[in-house]
Parts: sequence; structure tokens; C-alpha cells
Amino acid sequence: MDDNIIKIPDSEKTLTAGKLFYNWFAANIGIMGFVFGAMIVSYHLSFFQAIIASLVGALSFAVPGWVAMIGQKEGVTTFKLSRAAYGTHGNKIPNAIAWFNMVGWLAVKCHYGNIVVGITIQYYQC
Repeated sequence: MDDNIIKIPDSEKTLTAGKLFYNWFAANIGIMGFVFGAMIVSYHLSFFQAIIASLVGALSFAVPGWVAMIGQKEGVTTFKLSRAAYGTHGNKIPNAIAWFNMVGWLAVKCHYGNIVVGITIQYYQC
């Protein structure tokens, strides 16, 4: 593929990691932390086992993070990088999977958020 088509010039890269931090922080902090904490408690794990389970889960994102760093270095998104490997039409499958993943995760967050709100309303309705 032609680098001029894909690569973003350095002059157009205006966002820094500090400016992007709040966007990604806000998107990843939510009610699911409470749900995951409740799941760990329900499995009757010790504190040490819960910490290990959390670390293993967090480290599972090391490879996708590494791939994302390649995109940052080259100035393109991961999906644009995948076009070089899969082609324009072949990239439709990873894009569809990512879309279903995004919509499905939103549905899970909304579902558990509604459950928590419903339980909270019932609890405080003395």
C-alpha cells in the first residue's frame, strides 16, 4: 500500500497522550468494576488469588496494546494497519467482529447498569 495514502503527517497529529488520557479513562471506568469485584467475591477467592486473577486478566491485553503501539509509531489506526495484511475487502471481517464486540460490550454494560440501578431503587424504597 502507498504510505502517502495511509500515514498521517506529523503536522496533523495534534493530540498527545495527556489529552487522550481522560477520554480513554472515562470510557473504561464504569459499573463493570463493581460487577467484576462481586464476581471475584462470589467465587470465594482469597485476596491473593483475586489479585492474581486481576493481573492475569489485565496482562491479557499486552498483545493488543503492542499492536496499538505500532499504529501510534506509524501514525495510523490498527484497522488501517490491518488493511495491509488483509486487503480492503478482507478487512471487513475484522471490522465486523470489532463492531459486534463494541455493540455487545455496550449491551453488557447497559444490562448490568440497569440491574444495579434497579436493585438500588428497591433497596432504598423502604
